[in-house]
Amino acid sequence: MNSVLYYIVFLVLNAFDTYIIYQFMKSFFKDNYNDKTFTLILYFIYYSISSLIYIFLSNFVLNLTSSVLLIFMLTIGYRSKISTKVISTILAVLTFLTAEIIIAVLIGAINMDLTKHTYYGTELSLIAVSILKYSFVKIISRFRNLNGDIKPPKSFLLIAFFVPLISIFLEMQLITQNNISEIIYASSLICVVLLNFMVFYLYDSITKLFTEKVNAAAAEQKSIYYQKEAQIIQNNAAEVRQLRHDMKNHLIALEGLAKANDNIELINYVVILSGMLEPSAEFSSTGIISLDSIINYKCSQAKENGSSIFTDIAIPNDLKIDENDFVAMIGNLLDNAIEATSKLKENKYIKLNIKYSKGMIIIAVINSFDGDIILANNKYQTTKKNKDFHGIGLQSIETIVYKYNGEMITKHSNHEFYTKIILIL
Repeated sequence: MNSVLYYIVFLVLNAFDTYIIYQFMKSFFKDNYNDKTFTLILYFIYYSISSLIYIFLSNFVLNLTSSVLLIFMLTIGYRSKISTKVISTILAVLTFLTAEIIIAVLIGAINMDLTKHTYYGTELSLIAVSILKYSFVKIISRFRNLNGDIKPPKSFLLIAFFVPLISIFLEMQLITQNNISEIIYASSLICVVLLNFMVFYLYDSITKLFTEKVNAAAAEQKSIYYQKEAQIIQNNAAEVRQLRHDMKNHLIALEGLAKANDNIELINYVVILSGMLEPSAEFSSTGIISLDSIINYKCSQAKENGSSIFTDIAIPNDLKIDENDFVAMIGNLLDNAIEATSKLKENKYIKLNIKYSKGMIIIAVINSFDGDIILANNKYQTTKKNKDFHGIGLQSIETIVYKYNGEMITKHSNHEFYTKIILIL
């Protein structure tokens, strides 16, 4: 019979264990709560039920079953796919069960009867279990892609589901065997621990690879979009220039007829129309038609939205760079700047500088913004609500920078955002 002190220590440590599980779930779900208050209530229910089961009804099988059910109950508080909830539950149970068995072996509580009351030895053993669980979770939290928005293929999710289940079965077989040497116990536990973390590592790595693949495909699609957009703008610009040329000739003839008939009102009207047909101001005239087209189009958009536009572009028209890459990069940079300034009511400006020097293209974009910034892992994140479909522009830029062995620097002050890109040609 355990002492009162033992149960008091357990209740305190179970509160700590509940916090450990919260940290574990954060690795998979971040803070994507369905409702934060409801989720906190679920954690309180978890603590209460798990405490009652251990104190009054505890045995290994019951503890394991209740852990699976209660931890899965906690996942209800988060927004995610059911597959992620199931896998996170199984991995959590495997992680915590491994910690408990390691301590059980160390204190000599082996060859146990799974139907009897669970026994950890002393209060220090309980503390050791909690510390080991916490250590495991801190290691797991180092994996950055467990909570990614894009999940790996279903075939891998099945592997990630069944491998932990098999591991749990092997652990249960291990602790019920008689006449097994300590070396066998130790080596078996080491293998289970390694298998445990290999599953996390593979899940993290494959999720990262799959996310990069999806983002690269999206970035390529956006690059294709800019290529087509630049081509359309280029064609339209040629048509407009031809139309202006033809209309101006017609108006000159019309003005001559008006003068011949001394029609002052008609003359004034023709003069006004002629002025309207004067070419609009160009923001870029590098001679690279697709680049000039996208810059002039985007900057015209920004100007119509009330932004002041400043451009300083000086590059040769025979650069050894894929025009499609150049167009996609500048288009994305200007889109981001236009999006940022559109949130402002005043002091809206965009500055675009592009220079060529000693085999390098240096691009700088400076724009005003509202000061709303989200940083994660020292990277700027989209402030839009639907994050699954935004941030692809930045991915496209980063892909092109990497392709040309370049560098991208981003920084901000209170109300100004600065992006500098260097491409090596």
